Amino acid sequence: MTITHQQTLSETISPTLSIRQRPLRIIGIIALSLGLILAIVVIGAYTYSAAILNPVTSTPITASPNRFDGRYLLTVSDADMVGTAYANDILMQIPGERDTLSIFPLPLDVNDPQINEVFASNSVTSWPQVLIPSPDGERAYIVEAAGEIDDNLEVYPNVQASPPLGRTLTVVELATGTTTVYDVVDYPLHVAVHPEEQYVAIGTKEANRQLVILPVETLDDAGTYQFFPIENSDGEPAEEVTSVSWHPNGNYLAVGIDRSELAFYEVIPQADGTLNLQQYGERLMLGNTITYGQFTNDGRHYLTAEINWAALPGQLGYVFNPRGEMIAVQFDLMEGNHGVVSRVEVGQSPEGFAISPDESLIVTIDMRRTYLPDNLSFIPGTDLNSLSLLTFNNSTGELVLIDQYGFEGVLPEHAVFDADGDALGVVIY
Repeated sequence: MTITHQQTLSETISPTLSIRQRPLRIIGIIALSLGLILAIVVIGAYTYSAAILNPVTSTPITASPNRFDGRYLLTVSDADMVGTAYANDILMQIPGERDTLSIFPLPLDVNDPQINEVFASNSVTSWPQVLIPSPDGERAYIVEAAGEIDDNLEVYPNVQASPPLGRTLTVVELATGTTTVYDVVDYPLHVAVHPEEQYVAIGTKEANRQLVILPVETLDDAGTYQFFPIENSDGEPAEEVTSVSWHPNGNYLAVGIDRSELAFYEVIPQADGTLNLQQYGERLMLGNTITYGQFTNDGRHYLTAEINWAALPGQLGYVFNPRGEMIAVQFDLMEGNHGVVSRVEVGQSPEGFAISPDESLIVTIDMRRTYLPDNLSFIPGTDLNSLSLLTFNNSTGELVLIDQYGFEGVLPEHAVFDADGDALGVVIY
């Protein structure tokens, strides 16, 4: 009886303990459910933001390419990776293909286009400021933001965060395709040519050499290169110079620092032929992920784009894509009291932009998550990119968004107006 009673007591106690544990399990289930609901709400919010608050539709292309006026149309191609490699590290290289500068003489005959292609190492992992023509249109300057990747390599771990080392500046004579390559500095990200082609300025992410200025006449003499350390607003060494642009008078440089700050430097020639840099005015905290920039023709304003990727923690900005902005900064030549005079919301991920020849129009090129591969399709995204068209008043700096126009393609990064401003060329990765 005693044993039987003990067994009965055990059977009685066991279900009692199970009942007491149920609330904990229920709480766990509720917490998990709330977490899933929260995730769904977050994804849904960005889906709503992208699809409802910022809708675009595909816009038919009606213009003919042979209407593109100018002397040359220049494009560079990074042959080492497809656009979706940013998300999944799969390069999808084509064996034998190498980085290329394509030179299209204009006007373009669409039935028999003439294209001169030359090898010029370059990388898409930087902002689209790796190619710039000389002021007279005779040459192109191209920096190798990242080095070439071997054709046999199918997967590269995080090509954005740790690209292969680049070091070169390539100068191409456009009429003949003749190229000269100079070994300059680690990770040359951006290039700008002096208005009179006296110097080439290059932004980098090499420690203590975040900015380098090269005299054009002595490009073959590395001993004449001048390297400048750049600090952020906290007095710490900058991680990288993310943009560099010459003022039209050739006496100032606009320098983007760590994708968030903008500083202007006066470039002062010394008696011994070297240059000295002196910050001109207070630096500006423009945002969290500003791209490259450029001055207006009269130097009164500096224009740049804000992608807003770093507005979200970690990698979420690359995935969810808040809408970006176009920013106009007034450059105060007299007293250095620079400041933002206009910033306008545009499409998502406006990495590149183009300014019309008369500077009345600006177009941003909005990538809108087209760089995400199919296996991430559960993340809100789109098959369409967009062009955001704005008006710009150079007297006041005012920017006004007109509309957005959708088009197909993966990872477009840049565009250019033709010489008379009635046509736009957009490069699609």
